[in-house]
Amino acid sequence: HRFHSDQPRHDSESVDGLRAALEAMRGEGYELAALDVVVAGLREGAPFPRPTVAFTIDDGYRDFLELGADAFAAYDCPATVFLATGFIDGDLWLWWDQIDWILQSAPRRTVEWTLGSGGMFDLGPMGSRLDIAERFWEDCKGVGSARRQAVIQELAEQCGVQLPKTPPADFAPLSWDEVRALEGRGFTFGPHTVSHPILARLDHPTALAEIGDSWARVREEVSAPLPIFAYPNGQSGDFGDREIRALDEHGLVAAVTTEQAYAEPRRVSQVGDERFRIPRFDYPGHVHPTLQITSGLEALVRRVRR
Repeated sequence: HRFHSDQPRHDSESVDGLRAALEAMRGEGYELAALDVVVAGLREGAPFPRPTVAFTIDDGYRDFLELGADAFAAYDCPATVFLATGFIDGDLWLWWDQIDWILQSAPRRTVEWTLGSGGMFDLGPMGSRLDIAERFWEDCKGVGSARRQAVIQELAEQCGVQLPKTPPADFAPLSWDEVRALEGRGFTFGPHTVSHPILARLDHPTALAEIGDSWARVREEVSAPLPIFAYPNGQSGDFGDREIRALDEHGLVAAVTTEQAYAEPRRVSQVGDERFRIPRFDYPGHVHPTLQITSGLEALVRRVRR
């Protein structure tokens, strides 16, 4: 999702760590491939000749341009960015960033939270505020967009701060001009809905609009839009047959989830809608756990744990 250099963030990856991981993978002879190449190979069903890795980045934050892109380019590594198009259009800023900003900015030390198990929270130093933000994020995933936004507004009022209409610099998106400049450097871009909702929680027309409108905006703004979708949140309960049908009807050829698993060519090629359920591992942020995944050792570790 995000990148940092000298000032770590709890929701971002170190660029130096990424460079070290890319160098290690190059040294091991892995194929660092574009996502569309990997998806095409999966759909053909034949095994890949050597370990193959595709990198994806969700949402479309500006720090990909400022930090991440150069790291990938230095190792000739393709990457695909999935864009929440309302974010890129400047129509909104992402709800978890709003919570993060409110808690970072709050002069008050105690707040009441009404979602989940609720309760009073002592904000304390910045580290504890980040832990509380993550707790609030998880609670917000369980409610609809209107309820979530109302709770976030209540939180801002409690904390004595007013949410800016547009994201502050630390939370800024790419612009479409920046997207096109990155495309000129070889990076690819696909749709990630308009406002990053959990699709399964939406009514039928709204869910279809989130998919169709985001794909339309990417096609309008990008020279070679990637017809591959990334589900927001991306767990198995966050989308279903309705969303898969909509993707297919809009001409998208595949979709990626956040289910932590290897993509298997035989399964993707033979199971009817499996191309719309392609799993992805989270990038672990350090060389050794990265190589454990990319070498296939993670599969052995999982079997042993069972």
